Amino acid sequence: MEEPYDYTQEDHAREVERVLMYIAQAHRKAKEIVAQLAKDGAEQRFVDGLQTAAAALLAEHNRLLNTTHFPVPDGGEPAPEAGDPAQETLGVEPESPGSTQERMAL
Repeated sequence: MEEPYDYTQEDHAREVERVLMYIAQAHRKAKEIVAQLAKDGAEQRFVDGLQTAAAALLAEHNRLLNTTHFPVPDGGEPAPEAGDPAQETLGVEPESPGSTQERMAL
């Protein structure tokens, strides 16, 4: 007789997805506010501070995504970091329009 499926892993993955979503939302909001502040002529320190925060959020999103969804096997090379901030992806071309990497990229 087959043992019942343990949904714990799926629950844990769902929680990680939730955190990734929150980070992505914060990143988008920070970028929107940077644009608005720059348009309104806000002090440069506010614009610079939010730009730094947006970049940090993107880096953290990519780090969490790489370590949870694309873990490096023992002795393997880590996935590349996002090199081009304008591209704002993991630096890996998606396999198909509906691939996980494309859906998860900021």
